[in-house]
Amino acid sequence: MNILLLGSGGRESALAWKISQSPDCTNLIIAPGNGGTARYGCNLALKPTDLEAVLEAVKANSIDMVVVGNEDPLVAGITDFLAKEAPEVLVVGPSKEGARLEGSKDLAPNMPPSISASSLWASSRLSRISTPFPAARPSALST
Repeated sequence: MNILLLGSGGRESALAWKISQSPDCTNLIIAPGNGGTARYGCNLALKPTDLEAVLEAVKANSIDMVVVGNEDPLVAGITDFLAKEAPEVLVVGPSKEGARLEGSKDLAPNMPPSISASSLWASSRLSRISTPFPAARPSALST
């Protein structure tokens, strides 16, 4: 699997390190990457918020999956853009609308008290779980 990782910070270094260990990863490209990420894949001089440039890199490198490391490309709409322009590519990251919570300094503090970031996180993930949680053992619950 050819994977494109977008970003250049410490988070991307950690992601590159772990992704490179996967037996499913044939080729890892980090754009733009940093000195640390170069140890795990190939850095590509590319601005992650330049959606057309990302699409060009995806096509030129036969990318199967894009992992978005930081919020800037998400807020710019990279997930929605690639879903439209390259629907065969798996993109790890929320839609532009979903990225507003992370990218906005005003949105989260002005949310109604009944909606918290943790409840949004939980609801978005719980709705994707296809198997029920295992039943808790009574002995594990008692002290």
